[in-house]
Amino acid sequence: MAKRNSPTVLDQALNYIKNNATQQVACTGEPTTAYEACDPAAWAASTAYSLGAAVRPTARNTFVYEVTTAGTSAATEPTWPTTPGNTVVDGTVTWTCRTNRALAAATMASGDFTVANGDGAGNTPRKVTMAAKSGASVFRTASADHVAIVKPGNASTPPELFEVTTCTSQSLTSGNTVNFPTWKIEIAAAT
Repeated sequence: MAKRNSPTVLDQALNYIKNNATQQVACTGEPTTAYEACDPAAWAASTAYSLGAAVRPTARNTFVYEVTTAGTSAATEPTWPTTPGNTVVDGTVTWTCRTNRALAAATMASGDFTVANGDGAGNTPRKVTMAAKSGASVFRTASADHVAIVKPGNASTPPELFEVTTCTSQSLTSGNTVNFPTWKIEIAAAT
């Protein structure tokens, strides 16, 4: 007996990406968590942060910081730890250092995603295609070998990782720009 998924069911997953993802990120190495893949906003003074939210220091380093105790940040930026798992108290917030693999990020909007029939044969596969993005600022020097689709979150919501794929390795230099070509995520129906 053959199995079949409705395109409507497959589109639910693809439309979730389309309606929620806001960044396409070039990464060094394969990110396995949203914290490893996102480029969050810079830390802000006297700001309420919810559990799970992420920030980066105002002077970038190679880490991001997850809120592990919710609260309000202090008037001055803390001295950030640079060992994953170490913490720092900032006002009433506790931040935990997390590895970050992001090198450059392009802003994405719902209109940058197109859901359509897939390219594969048989059983109605579906795909979402990401629009090409050019001129994304590189903020960290390293070799990019993965691309992630994420929502970096904000002070009240944690980041979310949607998709990771490999890409042709490319050396990126801080201060330069990088282009993201169009690419797709395809879901095949069950057979």
